[in-house]
Amino acid sequence: MKYRNFSVTAGLRGFKVAIGCKEAYFSTVTEMEKAIHDYLENPEETEKKFLEGDQGDVSESATNAWANTTFTRKD
Repeated sequence: MKYRNFSVTAGLRGFKVAIGCKEAYFSTVTEMEKAIHDYLENPEETEKKFLEGDQGDVSESATNAWANTTFTRKD
């Protein structure tokens, strides 16, 4: 199995998960956890699904909500 670096960024209305150079947006922790679990179980197959646009339960509303999210920095 080949894993890429990934990161999770929380916003006001959801989460952005970056794996390699690709990003996915999730409106709930449950959606995000499932996607990360799927990736850790089978990274090649999960990446293939995302490259083909089959992101399962990721809703368009989550992606749209992410675009309107404001981040604040806490020092």
